Amino acid sequence: MMERRTEQALTIAKFSAYAGVLAAIVLNPSSNHSLSLGLWVMLLVSGSVRHFVLAQYGSCQDSWVPLSFMVDIIVGGSLARLGYGGLDIVIYFVVISESTISGRTIVGIAATLLSAVALWYGRVGLWNLQQTLLYVGINGAALLFALTVSLAIKREASRRMELQGILTELEKSKGQLETTYNELRESQLRLQDMAITEERARMAREIHDTLAHSMTAIVVTLEAARRRLSRGDADIDADLVRAQEQARQGLDEVRRSVTQLRPTMLSPGNLSEALALLLSQVERWHKVATELVHEDEMPSLTHLQEAAIYRLVQEAATNSVRHGHCSKLKVSMRCADGAFQVAVTDDGIGANKIVWGNGLSGMSERLTEVGGIVHFASQPGEGFTVVATLPVAEEEHK
Repeated sequence: MMERRTEQALTIAKFSAYAGVLAAIVLNPSSNHSLSLGLWVMLLVSGSVRHFVLAQYGSCQDSWVPLSFMVDIIVGGSLARLGYGGLDIVIYFVVISESTISGRTIVGIAATLLSAVALWYGRVGLWNLQQTLLYVGINGAALLFALTVSLAIKREASRRMELQGILTELEKSKGQLETTYNELRESQLRLQDMAITEERARMAREIHDTLAHSMTAIVVTLEAARRRLSRGDADIDADLVRAQEQARQGLDEVRRSVTQLRPTMLSPGNLSEALALLLSQVERWHKVATELVHEDEMPSLTHLQEAAIYRLVQEAATNSVRHGHCSKLKVSMRCADGAFQVAVTDDGIGANKIVWGNGLSGMSERLTEVGGIVHFASQPGEGFTVVATLPVAEEEHK
């Protein structure tokens, strides 16, 4: 396909050349004037047909186009034979330029060779051999120059078309990138909203776990102090000291929750030690007998899994004391069938129907986030049981 500007330039040059040939024929009448005008009409028709074909296809794909080039070359040679020397050169320039730029290179070379033959035909017999050779040699070089210039124009036009195609692709890619950027930005905003929501949920669970545990202990301790006062026992200093310790512990946990996920007492790899300390607090604060049972070989858990288990036990203990009014609490940990299982059981009042509040929902959410599940079971008068299960690989056992 020819570039639009190149096509327009060729059209202007071609029909300007045709007008110049007509003017030369009209201003220089000869004995073959009518035949010369007829040849010019043939030239005009041939060029016009070629123009419309090239305008439709943009290249020499129709058989009329090579045929019209042949017609132009024959007309040029015939006009030279009729005494209009010099007009043929103009016609050959048009043919070489148009055939080279609009078609394949081989078409331009063929047109150049045929134009050189037509040059010879237009002079042979009219001039002597030396004059004919000199004329054909000089003008043949001019035709060769026209071919070279046309090839250069064709390459330049081709480059411009390639660049235009690249620019078009770049514009398309730019539009696609803008669309992708907008989608990514929307996704980023959605992720930010999700992260904010998740962080709010995490902080809500953390505050609930830490404050609920500490506040329950404080309430129980203060109730014990009130009972002593009601009996006339004014020695409640131990209770007040214990309530102060419980409040301080809860405050430390809240502060730690604001900055990180891991509970204060929990460091990597010491889950059993942290749970033992937690249960000792439950015994000391609530006068509840506790028991921690675990195997000698325990799995390696991630810090998120350890934190989830710790918070689950903490919340379960708080519920057992606060709602179950238990006197005994047992925590057991074991590994079986590629799973790590933690069970928290109490001897409290139990429940006929399990109500999912913030505590139970928080336990379930925590275990789900680290790939585990949690089950709850209870019957009136038979206490409450929480069982959490985490999948672990066998080779992770210590």
